[in-house]
Amino acid sequence: LKMVPRDFRSDASSHRKLLKEAQVASALNHPNIVTIYDVVESEDAQVIVMEFVDGMALSRMIIPGGLPTDLVMHCAAQIGDALITAHDAGIIHRDLKPHNVMITPGTRVKILDFGLAKLKKAAVDDLTKGEASVTGGFIGTYHYAAPEQAMGEPADVRADVFSFAVVLFEMLTGTRPYEGDSPLGLLHNMKYGQPRSLQQMCPGLPPNILNAIRRGLSGFAAQRHPDMRSFISELTYGTASAAAVGYASGGMGLGSQVSGRVPPPMGTERTSIAVLPFQSLSLEKEDEYLASGIASEITSALTGVPGLRVASQVAAFRMGDDISNLAAAGSALNARYLLTGTLRRAANRIRVTAQLSDAVTSTMIWSRSYDRSLEDLFDVQEDIAKSIVSATGGQLIRAGSERLSTAPKESLDAWGLTRRAYHFWNHAFHPAGIEEALRLLHTAVAIDPEYAVAQAYLALYQIETVVNCLAPDPNALRQSGYDAAQKALELAPSDPEVLEVTGLVMLHCREFERAVQLLRRAVKLAPFNLVAWGYLGLTLGWAGNEKQTGEGIHLLQRLLKDTPDHPSVPYWQYFLCGGLMSEGRHEEAAEAARFCVEQQPRLFIANIALANALGAMGDKMGAEAAWQAALAVHPGVTLDFYKSEILQMTRTEERGLPHWIGLVRAGLMQASAT
Repeated sequence: LKMVPRDFRSDASSHRKLLKEAQVASALNHPNIVTIYDVVESEDAQVIVMEFVDGMALSRMIIPGGLPTDLVMHCAAQIGDALITAHDAGIIHRDLKPHNVMITPGTRVKILDFGLAKLKKAAVDDLTKGEASVTGGFIGTYHYAAPEQAMGEPADVRADVFSFAVVLFEMLTGTRPYEGDSPLGLLHNMKYGQPRSLQQMCPGLPPNILNAIRRGLSGFAAQRHPDMRSFISELTYGTASAAAVGYASGGMGLGSQVSGRVPPPMGTERTSIAVLPFQSLSLEKEDEYLASGIASEITSALTGVPGLRVASQVAAFRMGDDISNLAAAGSALNARYLLTGTLRRAANRIRVTAQLSDAVTSTMIWSRSYDRSLEDLFDVQEDIAKSIVSATGGQLIRAGSERLSTAPKESLDAWGLTRRAYHFWNHAFHPAGIEEALRLLHTAVAIDPEYAVAQAYLALYQIETVVNCLAPDPNALRQSGYDAAQKALELAPSDPEVLEVTGLVMLHCREFERAVQLLRRAVKLAPFNLVAWGYLGLTLGWAGNEKQTGEGIHLLQRLLKDTPDHPSVPYWQYFLCGGLMSEGRHEEAAEAARFCVEQQPRLFIANIALANALGAMGDKMGAEAAWQAALAVHPGVTLDFYKSEILQMTRTEERGLPHWIGLVRAGLMQASAT
């Protein structure tokens, strides 16, 4: 909740205009822009209701000497994309600075205060906080504001380019490019002086980054990049794969340039983790054994997570209790991610806190505590280990895919390209992301035709392109996906990830029994592969008989209870909605669908599921609103097509009826003639 300053509210027309602009900016529905939900007014107060972001301000993350370059570029890509979207809508931020940039534990960027810069009440000449107010109407932050903006002159998108360049400079070096003895001295240096040398402060920085930031820091708007796209283009020059442009005009095929590409060494990007000894915070020797036992159980269980390389327990435990230098520990163990933890006892209860960190960037990406009673020492040890491994697997999926989403494509092998595609499909769900995921997978298969997991994901995303009504020729693409799944199974019939992915493909290809068989085998081989458990819950809950439906619902509810921070949670809620509809539990189904829509608003089929649940409850207006929300995301979708895809899974009208009965009752779909 943000209070609008009382003295600003006295100018009714100005503040109304600015609040409207802020709401328009937040309504862009960009994943890196904090949403403004409402402006609540009363006689005595005016409050802006904003999205809550669980994270840390960038200003608190920047350390002396600066942040690692790959982390800076990862954040820069997200900030730049958000600013481009806002600028395209005619909105300038006006007050971009580290304090207005939030970073979530998964390194997702969220920009605050779009359109609210002029609502800020500044303290005059307060250089400690960097805030000042000058004649001409400027209210902002001197160290980050473009000179023309600070002087009260007209400012356009190039003002945000300047502010962004200052933020990037500070992220890379830990200090700002310009200083001054007074506000006017600072302004003079920014306008006519030279910034600190980024090249001297960050030796080895690529020329494109140096040049882009140097140009962006120019005191004269005309000498900067004309817009944010130009700035980002220069900043990231050379990171786009030359092969990526070699796709055939047909959209999903590959051009001849790809075939001559020399792949990087296989496995160079593979996810790796080491479990360091957990530390006991009590004086009891028994607690030291318990802490070591939990870490040992975790190491053993992590070996069952597909696609993960786990450092040996002997090597990890040899590190001892000193984990002050994560980068050194990660380098010594050849592991990107480190899992550490502590154990504390109080009477007959213990609390174990686990932390997952990125050793390269020295940042914590996840932390969680587990409280247990000590009735049975070994059961507690195993229970905590399983809980931590279940959660850790999901965090590694998220962290790895987000990191690879910004890595240079030409540096990735088939494995890396496949994980990058996973990010675009699951976390950046929109038509452009779906197309990019398919391109990446075609490239991965071209690099290594024998890599079964790439074949499997190519099959899945082709099928999901059909399911989401995005395929120009659904029948042909479904057959292509089915063939790729068969190829993957031939290459690696016992790979848990291949079994998991092809199981979902078979569900959408009308082969329910085979889907169940593949998914049950996947979870048997890799019991901590929670994604596979989720797919099994979907398959049984939507398309199974009465007993199987109950099992599917139970599986999904258990997943949601045990791992509420897994990246698949929105999808599990959508899966659960269908299972609950199969049992006629309409209100619970609506609640699950609503949660999914809130977490993944671009997954329009979840809005259709919500419309179905609401219609079954008799809420025709709610069903109509949910259907319109689905159309707003994907205007080309039809309910007839949606029904036909449901029948692909359920195979019969009787099993499919619960998944469209509410749409019929709400008058959105015609009842079947049968």
